[in-house]
Amino acid sequence: APDGGGGAADVSPEALGKYCEEFKGVFLDQCTRVVPLITNALKGKKQATRAQLEAVIFKGGACKRNFAKERKKKGKRRKTEEGTTRKTKSCSDGGCGVHTSIHDLVVEGDLSLRSVTQKSMKKKYKGASVPPIIHFIFGMAPDFGGKPFALIHYLAVKSAHDVMPSATIFLYYTYEPDTEWWRKAKKYCKPIRIDPVKNTGAWPIDHVAHVADLVRLQALRDLGGIYMDLDVVTLRPFDSLMSSDYTFIMGQEGENGVYGLCNAVLMSAPNSSFVDVWIDHFSEAYDPNIWSLHSVKLPSILGHLYPADLTQVRDKTFFYPLWDNLEHMYAGHGDTFPDNIAMHLWESLAHDKFISRLNPDYIRNVDNNFNNAVRRFLPAD
Repeated sequence: APDGGGGAADVSPEALGKYCEEFKGVFLDQCTRVVPLITNALKGKKQATRAQLEAVIFKGGACKRNFAKERKKKGKRRKTEEGTTRKTKSCSDGGCGVHTSIHDLVVEGDLSLRSVTQKSMKKKYKGASVPPIIHFIFGMAPDFGGKPFALIHYLAVKSAHDVMPSATIFLYYTYEPDTEWWRKAKKYCKPIRIDPVKNTGAWPIDHVAHVADLVRLQALRDLGGIYMDLDVVTLRPFDSLMSSDYTFIMGQEGENGVYGLCNAVLMSAPNSSFVDVWIDHFSEAYDPNIWSLHSVKLPSILGHLYPADLTQVRDKTFFYPLWDNLEHMYAGHGDTFPDNIAMHLWESLAHDKFISRLNPDYIRNVDNNFNNAVRRFLPAD
């Protein structure tokens, strides 16, 4: 529909059906489901302005009402969806599904909270929507994706520990690392070995990044807290976002979210409405041939359908500098990142040119924006 100017678009069922023909896969399925909802809400109108369409879709909740009914039905089935197969089969063998509890994935370790965390939830974080629990994931494949547990991963754990001292930090893994930096990091977190879900029912989940995409949602649904990729360092406390009515938070990628939302940092209350609906639609959105459909595009779509359930924070909160400005992060000068709560290091893009050369001596002795920001988290020895 034209934006402004009073122009109208053809919203007859025939015209809307033609729009859907431009899509494929899960988007085609979603489009064909939404068309009759829009048609019914418009009550037979053949033309509609952009404002009228937005009122029907977002404000009027034509889609939201339908999806809410689906969520209610799925919620009733959730406890028995995987049936008794979990008792006889491991997750790797298909004994789990996307709705399986994070507790049922644990093979070794326990998900109890530190006493200091429990006390802080009664005092400092009393009434906070997001609890002081931090989640990291590593080692979903035996080769660790070609990148063993290294200095930057240690810095992610250590910075979270130092900046959020009353938090409990869980680090989920399937294959335990065996490096010096892993042994140092273990002192600051609770390692949890898991047997993750590797099948949506329609597709196998083969790539380690996609396996981790689901694990983070399961952990946030069942425990709540803050999820961060292991190439994210914490620079300032998350308290301002925790002590609020926000139940699910994502950061914009790029100024005004020009590149959408990024799932490298997520914050959630336990069983928040948004994490529930994201998991509900994970299976139908997952397509291994479309890399980020289930992890980036899906939450953006759901954010339009459920704007009250998702809080977006500006890009500088978590994702500044952006991946197109790595030189400023790793070699620039004079920036203390005053607006950052956390900083994503963009490991996959920065590894060869910047991250591979990092070591404690370099960080201690070379003056640049990155080194100055993380130097305080280096070990004393």
